[in-house]
Amino acid sequence: LIGYELDGMADQLIEYGSDHVIIVRNRHFRVYRTNIYSKTLTLITREKKPKILLLGATPQGRDLAPRVANRLQTGLTADCTALDICEDEGVLLQTRPAFGGNILATIVCRDHRPQMATVRPGVMKKLDRDPSRTGTTEDLAIGLEEADFNTQVLGIIDTVAEQTNLE
Repeated sequence: LIGYELDGMADQLIEYGSDHVIIVRNRHFRVYRTNIYSKTLTLITREKKPKILLLGATPQGRDLAPRVANRLQTGLTADCTALDICEDEGVLLQTRPAFGGNILATIVCRDHRPQMATVRPGVMKKLDRDPSRTGTTEDLAIGLEEADFNTQVLGIIDTVAEQTNLE
């Protein structure tokens, strides 16, 4: 859980099924910026060494995942529509449309860890909320340096523009 104002979010993740939530809280994470999020997720992954790392196939997830995979020197399967575990080999079976969506390809990453994929919304069934569920949380501090900030957010303008004819 990377962000700034995260009050109650870790507890909510546990109520929906997480056993352990790693929290990185910093004012610089108020707005998504590729470099600092990539660095942070890469450092967490190197420290915790998960076998599998899944990200949502959202605009941010599609931006973040290939950068993290590159830094970790591992593979990435984008836009998965199904996931499974091969018990015999202990590998993640990552299924996604191929050849314009005419067939489904199942991809495995046998040699590198973590196995990474972005997953389309709705692929995983959301568990029912259980307020009595317990789990653990862990706060991590990530050191950010001046060189990590190659972009600067000057402001956010939240308006609805009139439609423009692009012809």
